[in-house]
Amino acid sequence: MQPEHDRDRAATEPGAGASGGETPAVGAAVPPERGADTNQLPLGEPPTTLTLPSTQRPGGTTRVTLAQFRENMMVVGSDDEVLGMVDRVDVGGSLKLKADATGEPHWIMISWVARVADQAHLDRPAQQAKQAWLTDPPREDELP
Repeated sequence: MQPEHDRDRAATEPGAGASGGETPAVGAAVPPERGADTNQLPLGEPPTTLTLPSTQRPGGTTRVTLAQFRENMMVVGSDDEVLGMVDRVDVGGSLKLKADATGEPHWIMISWVARVADQAHLDRPAQQAKQAWLTDPPREDELP
């Protein structure tokens, strides 16, 4: 039987131990095979460009699609203040909001909408949006 210190040495040193074999111990460095490319990554080369999904804008913000809006959906500013409710999506990139307490409908640009979940969330505070919203449908030259 091997002395205890020889058994420990056999478990940690390649080629050591009773057998004197060529199998390296667990955790020992294994040299690369002859002719192997040591610069190659195990999963292949990384992609040189990253393609964003079609719903992503550069910078990480989500692109809003017309199909996401529903009639009576709440529109809120970035400060969570309610701006109004969607009446309809107008062709050309604007949302018509239902008439407010004054009886007037308002239009906002879809480009102002940062994201849509249960509500349409604007990229600006409600007060700022109210200063810039339109009281008539936007003309072609006013669309983004």
